[in-house]
Amino acid sequence: MSQFAFGQKAVGSYLHHIELGAISGRLNNSIRLDYSIQSFHGIQLDQKNKLGFFVGFDSYPKQVLMPLGFGWRSSLNPNRRNSLNIGLDLGYGSSWLDRKEIEGVFEKWNEGGVMLSPLVGIVRKSKNGTMAYTWNLGFRKQFASTFEGVRSSGLSTIEGIRPGYDSIFEESYVFNSLTLRWGILF
Repeated sequence: MSQFAFGQKAVGSYLHHIELGAISGRLNNSIRLDYSIQSFHGIQLDQKNKLGFFVGFDSYPKQVLMPLGFGWRSSLNPNRRNSLNIGLDLGYGSSWLDRKEIEGVFEKWNEGGVMLSPLVGIVRKSKNGTMAYTWNLGFRKQFASTFEGVRSSGLSTIEGIRPGYDSIFEESYVFNSLTLRWGILF
């Protein structure tokens, strides 16, 4: 006898969860509203728990980050049509989608950082049980930085500054965001 979970998935089977949504927070005493998309790929560990990796796209003011990492999801009542869902994503927000700006010896670029995102929501199985719909509310803490540097004209290095630069200005950010996402699990 095999066990079943959301979308009639057997234990150990592959699952895919795609989510679209909004991420909102404060920036310079004003409210910002940005968008997010995320694709979670994993396996059904047991009737309640799923484990996998995710890749996404988050837009922030003057910065675009691509979160990559590992996630866990748990359905508290997997045998019901509607269930409470909790989860946690932990990863790194890469900025490789942003391009470096170069003007003569002046350069400007973005770098990502660690990302943490707990969530709680509702999962509703489809009538035929082959997929489920999700509505999740969560919190996302994303670290990121912007750098502006002047390239060195010679081979000299200045202690405490990246090799190849005469000066660098770094501005660090911590984006604390409320997330609201809608998704399909199949």
